[in-house]
Amino acid sequence: MGDGNATGMAHTYEYNRFLLDQGFNVLILSYQGFDTNQGNADIKSVVSDVETFYQWCKSRFPGQRIALLAESISTAPFFVCASRHPEISGIVLEALVNPKTVALATANDWWWLYPIYPITVFNTVLISASVPDDLDLRVALKRQPHIPALFIHHPKDRITPYRTARQIYERYQGPKEWISLASQGNPACHMIGCVDPAITGQILAFLRDHL
Repeated sequence: MGDGNATGMAHTYEYNRFLLDQGFNVLILSYQGFDTNQGNADIKSVVSDVETFYQWCKSRFPGQRIALLAESISTAPFFVCASRHPEISGIVLEALVNPKTVALATANDWWWLYPIYPITVFNTVLISASVPDDLDLRVALKRQPHIPALFIHHPKDRITPYRTARQIYERYQGPKEWISLASQGNPACHMIGCVDPAITGQILAFLRDHL
């Protein structure tokens, strides 16, 4: 599993502890430069970090089925990894984000920036250009992945645009499910699914079906 931007192992563990003692192994990825990890945090290395993590899981548990679970910024590299490995049993994606398009999508949603929209667009183009192409979910979709996928998102998520996640879901050609979250008192409406027992129950049911 992989967690959100700048979060440490302790947070990842606490948020996903509902996965423990459910009959399957649970392993947590922490990126280079995150938490106490050595190296420098760099968006250009997250895809290779996930690929290395996946290959290690395969070698550590040979012959066992592997499912991926990711939240927020981790959804992109995990989705890319899954698109390259059809043997993966399933993937759970909460608050899906496409780093290649998120800056422009967010700028378009912030209507109060329209008076300075030309400047905003220029800055978003620069941000998007800094994101490697292999982290673009539109590129991953061209591989036509068919891994069973569970998408979870809040319609008013202020961090990862709902509209973009829904577009990826609609274009996804594999077996898929969608869960729309209700407010849990979090003003950002972001990464709140795993505090709801009803949602964690659905995630566990999905994992049991595919592991």
